[in-house]
Amino acid sequence: MSISFRLHCFVFLGAFLLFTMEPLVARMVLPLYGGSFHVWSTTITFFQGILFIGYVYCHIFAKRLGGWHLALVVTPLVWLPLVNWIGLAPPGDGDPAWSLLFQLTLHIALPFGILATTSVIAQSWFTRSDTSGSSPYPLYASSNAGSLLALLAYIALWEPLFGLRVQRSLWYVGYLVYVVLAWRCWRMAASNPKKVDPAIRPSSDIKGSILVSWLLLSALPSAFMLAVSNVITLELGSVPLVWVLPLVLYLLSYVFTFGRRQWISPTLLH
Repeated sequence: MSISFRLHCFVFLGAFLLFTMEPLVARMVLPLYGGSFHVWSTTITFFQGILFIGYVYCHIFAKRLGGWHLALVVTPLVWLPLVNWIGLAPPGDGDPAWSLLFQLTLHIALPFGILATTSVIAQSWFTRSDTSGSSPYPLYASSNAGSLLALLAYIALWEPLFGLRVQRSLWYVGYLVYVVLAWRCWRMAASNPKKVDPAIRPSSDIKGSILVSWLLLSALPSAFMLAVSNVITLELGSVPLVWVLPLVLYLLSYVFTFGRRQWISPTLLH
């Protein structure tokens, strides 16, 4: 089994677990915090923030993401049973948004943040291993395909067929498989390093204006998705099939953009 195939499985499973966690957590907080629009808006904003922190972590420690990162990956296997035993606390007398953010940070931030690093870490391992000059960017397509399947599967299968306890148990088993895949991918990448020509050095001559445009263009889809989700939940309520639609369109755009097959004509895009 090639390193490329393992990494595609790794990012697919990581994204599946990540986006299964979102509606699962929303289901967990609903009895305590109610179904008002601000509950889902606060939750999805929290998820976006942790996702950003995960990317920053990868950027800072990109050259040192090795065995010690795998130790961090294993941590939720101990942390999650502990916080599940403690349980979610009901909101206090103050602003429920702050109470909700605290509970999400305590229970979800660690595993969600680790899963958020999956695509970037897989790309790092991909580029450092001998993959015959292949591009790592199709990993984004596999990642977002896993995210899309998770959202649709939760609505069609998980939610109707399983109770909350069974859902959490299945998710935990999936995370166990994720840990094993992470270890196998790291071992394969470390044992088959890419031969780098020391005379070739990557260019770092990128204008500041280009970096700013990249940042703004990257932020716009996420901001627009959050705004649309907020309006939908405000006007129609927190109906799962409704608020999932903006996320589905958001994820499909990544699948089409980074897939090996060109789904949309360049003429149409321009």
